[in-house]
Amino acid sequence: MSAIQMHRPAQAREIAGIVLFLSSDQASSATGGVFTVDGGQTAH
Repeated sequence: MSAIQMHRPAQAREIAGIVLFLSSDQASSATGGVFTVDGGQTAH
């Protein structure tokens, strides 16, 4: 866990927000993207 800046794994409700957005009408113009959910591990 020391490599993860949040020092804990993501919880399902934290991931659910992006899933709900992408499946909503608000994301109707989104044609692709990458959303990394790693607690900041890959942030520089």
